[in-house]
Amino acid sequence: MYLPSDVEYILEVLYLNGYQAYCVGGCVRDSLMGIKPHDYDICTSATPDQILGIFNECGLRCLTVGLKHGTVTVILGSEQYEITTFRIDGDYSDGRHPDEVIFTDKLYEDLARRDFTMNAIAYNFRDGIVDPFHGQDDIKRRIIRCVGDANERFQEDALRMLRCLRFASRFNDLYIDGDTRQALITNAHLLKNASVERIQSELVQILECDNHSNQILYENLIYLLSVVVPELEMDDKYDIARHLIGQHSTGRNVYTMAALLFDFCEETLDDVLRRLRFPNDDIYHIKHISANGYDIVENLDILMSGNVDLDIFARDIISRIGYGDAFESVNYAISYQSVDMDKVSFLFGLKEIVGAHYVDEGRITISSLEINGNDLLALGYQDRKIGEMLNILLDKVIHYELGNKRDQLMWFVKNYKAKQTKS
Repeated sequence: MYLPSDVEYILEVLYLNGYQAYCVGGCVRDSLMGIKPHDYDICTSATPDQILGIFNECGLRCLTVGLKHGTVTVILGSEQYEITTFRIDGDYSDGRHPDEVIFTDKLYEDLARRDFTMNAIAYNFRDGIVDPFHGQDDIKRRIIRCVGDANERFQEDALRMLRCLRFASRFNDLYIDGDTRQALITNAHLLKNASVERIQSELVQILECDNHSNQILYENLIYLLSVVVPELEMDDKYDIARHLIGQHSTGRNVYTMAALLFDFCEETLDDVLRRLRFPNDDIYHIKHISANGYDIVENLDILMSGNVDLDIFARDIISRIGYGDAFESVNYAISYQSVDMDKVSFLFGLKEIVGAHYVDEGRITISSLEINGNDLLALGYQDRKIGEMLNILLDKVIHYELGNKRDQLMWFVKNYKAKQTKS
């Protein structure tokens, strides 16, 4: 297993001072999966004070922000490396944090407290892979399994249930071990004790993954979320949400969240998103996708009648809410109409039209017009008349009655003003 030279240096310094030291957790897991780790966590038998003493003597700067959890951060160049003492976690009386942390000099006891077998693997260049809970076998079998008793792991920290789904989503073809999945269902109610901010953070990471075709994953996600969002309780929620989410493969959580909450009225949607601490910008986009997607569904018969210019319709919706939200609004409608193949076929055609406009010209808005308020002011327009004229021009451009060319727009404005003066 490849280790950066800085990491090798840290392991060697700790070893030469008489302590065990290993890389552990995500960096080992990712390396075994053929993924380049983005950081390296190190665990050691040295206590925090001993770690500080060793690396201070080496002339390195150390941060002590995580000291109460046994973590010292050592800075080498521009990189930071967290070094944590082997530890045993005490009871989790609040279902979120250990009541106490007990340091140990045994690697096995440190690995035994971790969440999943694939995260309970250690490595150094002397001992090689240390894997007492068979995480390598689970990685090869593409299985997520808790270390020890799954019920105990989830009762210690309810967020581990969402972390389980995040790993299943991130690594695409990983599946949840049967005992672990049963423990998810048994302990789902504990999620109500978890921090809403941490729930939202895990949820966003799940939704931003590309694995939107795993039915079991999303059945479990909805089941867990219904603990903190009771509005999700519905008899057919699993099949509907799976199909909706399957259309949203852009990697943006706002689009997938709009699909997940597809059947909520605007007031409930706003309440749920704020309860989950979503940023205002995300709430804005999710509500736009939901509202416009539902409008497409409600007016689908009219759109399919042949009496509506779909090219102009596409330009109009892009102008109002932007290309991304317009595209996802059509996806929303496709998902909603999944049982009517004639309507689905029509909507796929509409999506192609929306997509073509993005390739050709992007979003047409007042700010993208080739003239602006200063031009109108110079022609004698004032106050609200400027806004009214800009909206008229935008409508003309969207409906192909004018090109978005400065000379055409100025000609129209001058003629329009002349006609108004005569009348």
